[in-house]
Amino acid sequence: MSAASGGPPSVDGSAWADVIRLARHSPGRLDDRAPAWSSYGLAVFACRPSPAPWWPVR
Repeated sequence: MSAASGGPPSVDGSAWADVIRLARHSPGRLDDRAPAWSSYGLAVFACRPSPAPWWPVR
């Protein structure tokens, strides 16, 4: 990524192509595990304690 021109950083085309190529050649079992892992992370995030009860004590 380069922002030398003063504009927003852009994605390097060859790096992006490598990532896409890797994703296309990944085993099918990863396609099943990725949504499960995302759901697990979302559940952990949703069930974590809220900082509101301990914030005034701090």
